[in-house]
Amino acid sequence: VEDHPLDYERFEGTIPAGNYGAGTVMVWDYGEYEDITGNPAAAFHAGKLHIVMQGKKLKGEWILVKDKREPESNKWLLIKAGESMRPISPKLDDNSAVSRRSMAAIAKANDAQWHSNRPAASAETTKRLTKERTRSSTPSRSPQPSPAGSSSQGVPQLAPSGRADFSTTGSSQRARIAKASSFSHSEKVRMRGSSQNESTPLRRLPPKTAQPKFIEPMNCKAVTSLPDDEDWTFEIKFDGYRCIAVKDRNETTLFSRNKNTLNPRFPNVVAALSAIGGDFVLDGEIVALDEQGRPSFQLLQSNVTRSLDVFFYVFDLLHRDGGDFQPRAIEQRREALHHLLGSPADPIRLSPLLEAPAGQVLEAVRKLGLEGVVGKRDRSVYEPGERSGAWIKHRTSREQEFVIGGYKPGTHGFDSLLVGVFKDKRLHFVARAKNGFVPRLREEIFASFTDLRSETCSFVNLPEKKGARRGVAVTAEKMKEYRWLKPKLVCRVSFVEWTDAGNLRHATFVAMQDDKTATEVVRET
Repeated sequence: VEDHPLDYERFEGTIPAGNYGAGTVMVWDYGEYEDITGNPAAAFHAGKLHIVMQGKKLKGEWILVKDKREPESNKWLLIKAGESMRPISPKLDDNSAVSRRSMAAIAKANDAQWHSNRPAASAETTKRLTKERTRSSTPSRSPQPSPAGSSSQGVPQLAPSGRADFSTTGSSQRARIAKASSFSHSEKVRMRGSSQNESTPLRRLPPKTAQPKFIEPMNCKAVTSLPDDEDWTFEIKFDGYRCIAVKDRNETTLFSRNKNTLNPRFPNVVAALSAIGGDFVLDGEIVALDEQGRPSFQLLQSNVTRSLDVFFYVFDLLHRDGGDFQPRAIEQRREALHHLLGSPADPIRLSPLLEAPAGQVLEAVRKLGLEGVVGKRDRSVYEPGERSGAWIKHRTSREQEFVIGGYKPGTHGFDSLLVGVFKDKRLHFVARAKNGFVPRLREEIFASFTDLRSETCSFVNLPEKKGARRGVAVTAEKMKEYRWLKPKLVCRVSFVEWTDAGNLRHATFVAMQDDKTATEVVRET
């Protein structure tokens, strides 16, 4: 619906026939809501808001999702998240949150009218208001339309365990929900179960509901700076394979982010998880450590390390013994995770929290030569496959994943790779990666091209004009020197910076990234 004037916030009465939305209007609910996405403006524009309601009727966690089936309709769906609510009785359902009158009583009294076909500034309203005044009021979309582990010094260490920090802060805003006589039964929000009580002990497990299974990992949104408020906790960004570990009775399976099975490669992790009692789904990162104790993706990819040198750093619990933990706040999931694992033995480790100010955390991570920092918003729920901004990542070096779309033939298979990112579902060329290879690696990568060769170029922005960028532009003439591939392979490339034209400066190959789908690769910063 259109925006409503503030005068409409607590209007309750009738809209006469002949006006848009004619009928009886009730203020169905009134109260406060709190954003827990971390960035409400970004969440709104992305079409998904995660809020906690404290209304007179609606309480607990809710998600507002824009209906993308009709992009121009501005329809939003209100979906219950977290623990359920007790069903609203018919009597309470037909009861105003501000006047406690029924729809019939409001219609009979007819003591206030709203002429919605007139400009808001001159609308004739006779308002029946309660004596209660509100603080900082903000109306929501109502159905009636209107005209308008760290050390004490904060130095991160790859310690075997971490500690959960429980803090809940956030700003609140007031909102109202109106009820109109034109609502159909199917349009009314119905709820079941009991409402969530924030004082409920965190160790209480949710009811058993389903068997453990693969859950698409929640993604981090790339940022160029870390938030410096107290609503975030920080962890090390590990340079490894994202892994969803599923234990169902006596069977343990390690899944990559795109649901490939990792069991044959990491049997020591499988054996360690199998020894833990109960069923569960864990989210974490499989990491190989170099001689300095730092994560090394190259070691992990070549898989030349001994089994004990590979560790599974666990940072989230998504399911336990039939209970779904995804709708629970991250603080609750962390505590339940610690309760499940206790003080785990290698190769299982808990991802430590870096308890220091953001700037100090980032400086320490840089000094240790680690890949970066992950930030997680307090009270955030687990959003499978989403990149909502409740989880963020900040790299200490400029690198990210890119899609290989072509190559220039050369010694040991190829001389350089052409890489790009997806934008609006189309592949855009961004750089030639010539450095960072050794002969054996070139041969291994070249062998993976066999079934992907193509007669056509997948990059929509090639050819380039002569002099379009620094270095040698990939002009129509130069394109004859290259061979094209279907955009399926993903690699990681480091670089100095993005140019204004959207290209990379000084691109250097880092490693192949076989745990990520090509179509997911977009520009991060």
